[in-house]
Amino acid sequence: MGNMKSIISRFKMLMIIGVVCGIVVAVIQYERPILALMLGSIIGVAPFMVRIVYMNRIISSIDKGIPYLLLHLLESTKNGLNIIVALQSIPDIKSDHLRDAVNRLLMNIVSGSSIDVAFDRFENDLVTPLAKSISNVIRILIINGGNIPLILERTYNNVYTMYVLEEERKAKLESYKHIVYISYIIYIAIAVMLSTNLFNSVSDMVNTYTDVNISNSLFRLNVTNIDEMRDIMLHMGIIEAIIGGLGIGKICYGSMLNGLRHSIVMLVICLLGFYIGGVI
Repeated sequence: MGNMKSIISRFKMLMIIGVVCGIVVAVIQYERPILALMLGSIIGVAPFMVRIVYMNRIISSIDKGIPYLLLHLLESTKNGLNIIVALQSIPDIKSDHLRDAVNRLLMNIVSGSSIDVAFDRFENDLVTPLAKSISNVIRILIINGGNIPLILERTYNNVYTMYVLEEERKAKLESYKHIVYISYIIYIAIAVMLSTNLFNSVSDMVNTYTDVNISNSLFRLNVTNIDEMRDIMLHMGIIEAIIGGLGIGKICYGSMLNGLRHSIVMLVICLLGFYIGGVI
């Protein structure tokens, strides 16, 4: 299980190839640069986003399992077991990835690897700072000993408090994500209706009253470029999708990288909305 930097470097070439291929296909199909860039970005970034979503689920799963692991170790050491024996009988810790990492740790210890080597490999299996820190604490307790139940109890209390606060923060910010999506869908619906109904009516009026002098008209229909107005609506939708998705990532997840998938989803919504409406 690699870290996030290795995943980004691994998929960088795939993203470039996907973007280039998407742009070529879109130019051939639509002959419009903005749609080419839009489709190319979706095609190129989509595989990378799938990988990022998968890694985020692993990270979330491991962090959710850490409090259960600490609680099990705490109860086991209070009952007189040492940490290695306690690790051999882990109950449901809400994380298959963490359980597999612990099983590999035990296999390395049983096969004769030193504690330091086994825990170095264990930390390589873990992709979150929290899990790596807890792994280091368990390593020190196994090597140096001490008042293990007391140390585990305080560690568990701190980790569980952090976990609860983080879950509360995510729950509160979840509504922000919904607001961004709802407002964006409303904008796309209004933009499509304007492009298909109002602008067509304006175009018909321009064609009907071409012989009428309306140079002093409030709307100056004779110089209104309907296609440019539709393009402006489309470009505004694209800009809002990118900024909105990155904003969701920064506010809800603490990283703009995690918001790219929301930008892709909103770009797809924009593309489908304007395509179904017959604008593109």
